[in-house]
This record gives sequence, structure tokens and C-alpha cells, in this order.
Amino acid sequence: MIKSDLKTYRQICTDNPDIPIFCKDWYLDAVCGPNNWTCYYYEEQGRTLSAWPVYLKKMNNFFMTSQMPHLTQFLSPWIDFSDCNSPSKKIDRINKVQEHFAKHTHNISYISTKLSPKMQNLLGLHWNGFQSKVNYTYKLFDIKQHSELLNSFSNTNKRYIKKYKNRATIKEINDPELLYKKHEQWLQQQGKSISYDKEFICQLFSECNKRDASKILWADVDGELLAAILLIWDASCAYHLITTVSPNTEHRGINSFLVFEAIKEMSSFVDCYDFEGSMLRGVEYYYRSFGSTQTAYYTISKSNSIAYNFKLAIKTLMGKM
Repeated sequence: MIKSDLKTYRQICTDNPDIPIFCKDWYLDAVCGPNNWTCYYYEEQGRTLSAWPVYLKKMNNFFMTSQMPHLTQFLSPWIDFSDCNSPSKKIDRINKVQEHFAKHTHNISYISTKLSPKMQNLLGLHWNGFQSKVNYTYKLFDIKQHSELLNSFSNTNKRYIKKYKNRATIKEINDPELLYKKHEQWLQQQGKSISYDKEFICQLFSECNKRDASKILWADVDGELLAAILLIWDASCAYHLITTVSPNTEHRGINSFLVFEAIKEMSSFVDCYDFEGSMLRGVEYYYRSFGSTQTAYYTISKSNSIAYNFKLAIKTLMGKM
């Protein structure tokens, strides 16, 4: 069932601090807007066993869709496994949660959402007509072992880190407007555009910062800011949420130095660093060059509307003309 007041889910988040940051109620308020997301609950005998948050967006004032908000790696259900004393019972619980979700989202024209890497079983969704597509991110584990981490880096990264060790200064400047300005400026110099607006990133950073869950680290060379990383973290992992670097080729490799410093900084809080991996060939190779572990996670999708399918088909056809 859906409880539009979200009180149950907010209490679940309070009671379960291990819920990933992307799925916390306050994070969803920031990236979706407090009135633009809801939650699907699975219950047995009056007991809430699962809560699955989704972002809702109306398209053309007609189609209700559920897709991923900006700067959100995944949106997965919280599931209570406390009474599941065997792997079989856990699988059974996951299947029931997924089937319940599928049956109660039939009024949403189109659903496309990404699941946590921890959810590898998709049977309940598959049985109900959902499609799945694999994505990859890259993670580092045991990040407190700095020397061992450095040894696993590519020779190119090691060379850049050595190059900037005594030339660059790392600064914590928690100014999301400055981050936005630099990111937009550097993308424009490469003929690209930014995918979020200034108000959005300021709101998100403010909410994370209130909870001591974010930092913006900068690499400075001779008084010039050349690269920045926005980091967020939860109880178990740090996330490389936004990275931006000057296209100035004179300072090639400065980002590798900044990444290593960011990893070391995050090791004070957690043991895992997630590069927020990309399916783009060049980006994938770069994140892998830090000795990280490839980690699969899935996008699930389903259309429940013939009219929506027709609209997409027309849009695709027009795009090819």
C-alpha cells in the first residue's frame, strides 16, 4: 500500500541508521522535493516488512512516471530480514517484496529505477514483466590501508600523485555555489553543459552538511583551484558524487592526486569508497585504474501504458528523421 504522509518511512529511517544515504528520507526530500516521492510498503499481519521509496514525476501533465532523481545512485527498498533465519527465507522475502511492488505500481505509466548493488535477486520483478539492465560502479574497500591502496594504483596515477605531492595543496571549501560555478565554467570550455542547477546542488549540500555527511575538497596549485570533488557518505560508504577538473592540460593529472587525498580523508569515516562508476569507456577505465573492484547493480524498468509506449515510439521516430 502507499502512505502518502511518509511518516512510517521516516520512522524506519530513524530506526535504521544503516539505510544508504540515497534512500534516506531527508535525502529524497532534497533531490525530489518533499511532495514528489512516495513509498510502497509490504506488510504481513500488520507488520511492515519492507518500504520502497520512489520518485514520482508527471510528464506532459498526463503520464505519471517514476525515474531516478539527479545525483542518486540507486533507490532500493528497505527490507526487514530479522525473522529470516535461512538464505531461502531471505530470497522468499525479497521475491514477495518485489512482486508486491510490481502489482501496486500498475498505475504508474513508466517506471525506471536503479537498485542497490546488494539487490542481485530480481526474480519477483522479472516474473511481473520488468526488464533489467546491468550497470557498473567501482569500489575500494579497506581504505584505511593507504600504502596498500597506493600500491594498487596504476603507474600513471602513482606518477601524478608523486608529481603533485609537494606542489598542490588540498583545501576543504564547502561552497556549493563555487563548485557549481567552476563545474559549469570548465564544462563550457569543453563544449558541454551542466546537468543540474545551482539551487539544486546548494539544497542537497546543505542537507548533507547539516548531518556531517558531506565535504567539498579542492586541489590548489599556486593559488589556483584546479579540481574539486563533492563527497557524501553514510554509515558504510563514501560516494564520489561530483568531480570537476580544469581542462588546463598544463596541470594534467591533478585529479588523480585529489582523488587519493579524498580517499584518505574519507577513511576517517568509513571503510569503503564508491567512485559512482560510469558506463562510459574512458571514465570506467579511469576509475578502474585506482585498483577498485567492479561492482554490478541493476536498472529495472517497465511500461504500464500503451499510450506512453506510443508517445515514446513517436519521439524515437522523430529523432531519427
